[in-house]
Amino acid sequence: MSELEIWGGLECTVARIRDTYVDQTLLNGHEHRPDDLDRFASLGIARIRYPVLWERVAPDGLDHADWRWTDERLGRLRTLGVRPIAGLTHQGSGPRHTSLLEPSFATGLADFAARVAERYPWLDAYTPVNEPLTTARFSGLYGFWYPTPGTRPASCACWSTRHGRPGCP
Repeated sequence: MSELEIWGGLECTVARIRDTYVDQTLLNGHEHRPDDLDRFASLGIARIRYPVLWERVAPDGLDHADWRWTDERLGRLRTLGVRPIAGLTHQGSGPRHTSLLEPSFATGLADFAARVAERYPWLDAYTPVNEPLTTARFSGLYGFWYPTPGTRPASCACWSTRHGRPGCP
């Protein structure tokens, strides 16, 4: 039997509400507290779901990506022996130039994922799309988050573009 591991995570949703982004990493203070990582490690956390979010790293496209924060944080986790589970979208709709209603969302996310894998070849676990049904409901069906149409067909479109295949759950 394998040894039991403690896994953790932090709230890192970047929700787009109309044209405003609400970034939980800023609101909860973690953005400016790198020593949180030492605290996580001191708790015995072996793996942590950690933000490598498309809309934070490359809000203006991959050609203008800013990896500094992510480099620092993932490097520190690696030094501490805490293995990250890289979250690429966390209940988010991607950068401003994307839309969950467009098929290009899935290919854009795939391109971002490839860049992450190239930059951090030592990462071995990812959450490409966190809570896809929650995002589809809040973005498409309820109309709270971008693109905010508030219809069942839009909810299905949001779900299917995040997965790169047609259909509705």
